[in-house]
Amino acid sequence: MKKQTGIIIGILLAVIVLGGIGIWIHISDNPADETYSASWEENGNKVYFNEPDHDAVAAAKLVLPEGEKKELTLEEVNRYYGRDMSDCYIPENLVKNNLKEKFDFYYDGDIVTSDRAVLWYSIEGGTGPDYPYMEIEFQKGKIPLSDMIYADSDIKESTINGKKVTFTAEFQEGSTNYKAEFFNNEIGYRVQGIAISQEEFMKVIYSLLD
Repeated sequence: MKKQTGIIIGILLAVIVLGGIGIWIHISDNPADETYSASWEENGNKVYFNEPDHDAVAAAKLVLPEGEKKELTLEEVNRYYGRDMSDCYIPENLVKNNLKEKFDFYYDGDIVTSDRAVLWYSIEGGTGPDYPYMEIEFQKGKIPLSDMIYADSDIKESTINGKKVTFTAEFQEGSTNYKAEFFNNEIGYRVQGIAISQEEFMKVIYSLLD
């Protein structure tokens, strides 16, 4: 009985201390990632990871880009976007894995009709639910279309460095799937991290919003 009472008092003190410094943390009981927290507040940033019902996911119909396809190098993509799109934090066990080292842009004459590009990162040896994997997808003026949509309307937005970010977290087959969508400098991003920790995923997001 004394031991139980001590545990309860300890929990209450922790809540009081955390509340006093402006941090609220809800730890998930999902064992897929020991670093996972569903939400927290710190230094004016408010982070909330939505955990949508995977059964409510539906496939979205994507329309193929119109125009003539041209393959650009990363250097040409960087010139188009006005910055080095690969300049961000990457977990140290991942390496860039763009197989062709080319990016498909579409043109109508000199007008760009599709500038969506993706950078892939994986460990040496493969990808899959058991392999750490990350992709950074970006496009000017809008967030790239997803092939999946969530029917859950109760999606909460986060705020990081004054910018709105939508996070989701899914735990399937004992692995993690974190996603983030946001705008920064008029570029729309979708970032996905599979089988990497939330802590490492957030380092990527903070570096892109820096």
